[in-house]
Amino acid sequence: MFDLDSNIIVLLGITFFAAFVDGALGYGFSSQTVPVALAFHPNRVFIRALAIVDVFLNLYVPLINIKRKFAVQAHMSIMELT
Repeated sequence: MFDLDSNIIVLLGITFFAAFVDGALGYGFSSQTVPVALAFHPNRVFIRALAIVDVFLNLYVPLINIKRKFAVQAHMSIMELT
């Protein structure tokens, strides 16, 4: 199987907790993850990995919310007429 050391397990825990808080409260994923994770990993290794994760998250969120955009636009156009 996979050989997971304790640093990777801690990093996964930090990441999942930050994603949970980000989803629940909308508070920034990077703002929570970076200060805590820098205690376990060197800066240049961690920042590169986090940048890749952030790129995929920033591409994914607009794609899953595209249906809501059209519903909000329809509602806003009705409000503009009144």
